[in-house]
Amino acid sequence: MEGRKPIFFDIEEQEWTDAPNGARSVILQATPRATMQTWEMPPQVGRGDHHHFAEQLAFVRRGKAKIIIEGREYHLNEGCFGIVSSDVVHGAFTLGNATAIVVDMFLPAESDRVPSEKVRDLGHHWE
Repeated sequence: MEGRKPIFFDIEEQEWTDAPNGARSVILQATPRATMQTWEMPPQVGRGDHHHFAEQLAFVRRGKAKIIIEGREYHLNEGCFGIVSSDVVHGAFTLGNATAIVVDMFLPAESDRVPSEKVRDLGHHWE
């Protein structure tokens, strides 16, 4: 790793952004190679048909979600991963009656995502 500094990110140190649908997210955009976005999403919330230039890896950390690709629904429980290829039209929604936490990683980075601002230091001593 000579010459390259590791990057660490604590979502509890970052400012969360509220979405109009009641969800909120925090974004790590520290390299042009990847974007990571963590979502807290209320029940039955999501986004209809859309696509990304990047490949999308979705990890359901808590709760349940569904991804709809070409009219077919794929249900993901807590602990499941899903991969959506680049430029594939898809939709994603939470399932059930609980708030879901979904972590999306986009490879390469999504240029339209604004990185979350660090608003506190929890003393990790990463610098």
